[in-house]
Amino acid sequence: MIKTFKPIHYSIKIDLENIENLFAAIEMARLLKNIEGITESKIQSMITSIRRFIFITLEKSIKMPVKGKQVFPCSTYDRLVQLLKKIHDKKPEETFSIITFNYDLALDYALYFYNDIINYGLDENIGNRFPLYLKLHGSMNWVKCPKCNKIHNWSIKDFFTKYNYMFLEDTKEVILDLATKLKKSGINCCDKELESEPFIIPPIWNKTEYYKDIDKVWQMAAKELSKAENIFICGYSLRESDLFFRYLFGLSTIETIRIRRLWVFDPDQLNIVMERYESFLGSGVKRNFRFFKEKFSTAISTIETLYS
Repeated sequence: MIKTFKPIHYSIKIDLENIENLFAAIEMARLLKNIEGITESKIQSMITSIRRFIFITLEKSIKMPVKGKQVFPCSTYDRLVQLLKKIHDKKPEETFSIITFNYDLALDYALYFYNDIINYGLDENIGNRFPLYLKLHGSMNWVKCPKCNKIHNWSIKDFFTKYNYMFLEDTKEVILDLATKLKKSGINCCDKELESEPFIIPPIWNKTEYYKDIDKVWQMAAKELSKAENIFICGYSLRESDLFFRYLFGLSTIETIRIRRLWVFDPDQLNIVMERYESFLGSGVKRNFRFFKEKFSTAISTIETLYS
């Protein structure tokens, strides 16, 4: 795949070992269509392959601990969900939303472990199920109907109903291979069983055509940000190229007087990420901005001090 785009170095310098750069090159080739030596079918095959590479790599990288034949959430996400439950029990009038760009299912499993049902904002019938969990780049358990374009999620509950992990004996950890098995989920739409692979928005600059499939999720994210009093951002580096988040945040938080705290957590040793946020934020929000050079795991403890 990389070999196909090697001639590009004749004109420009680009790191094709970087998956975002490679995906962007493939996507541009798809838009231009008539590129010498690269057929449309070859481009589509490369897009399918790189998407598969992304979700299989994530799937195999995230391992769930097993204790007494039961699969438990990863420790950091377990602590996050327990913190949310603790705050909700203590102050039920407070509402929470989780907004993420991640595709993986680590947090999804922690939410399922304690709540059983996850509210992705895709199904209007779920109502106000706590908390609202919005995945702005898609998810490894979402599948798109090719006919009506509706996005369905294969719930973790349904996955475990079909694939029982309770037979585990001496195993200490497992992978949640839901994405690999998604084609056999049994989800039906438009009188046909869906056999597509996960709906994930590729890490490229041109995302508009993908976002239209989950525009409702983005609209809900904007609504949640517009109501937010406390915003905690963990592990998001605010890349210059990610205009979608910049405009989402800017347009959603026009009523800046509402925001009491905007705390960003990132182990940013070179101050690059901190400087991006400081130059990005307007004066109305900046007075409530704090930057913590902490990892996600320690960020949870810092946030917890507000509610102890």
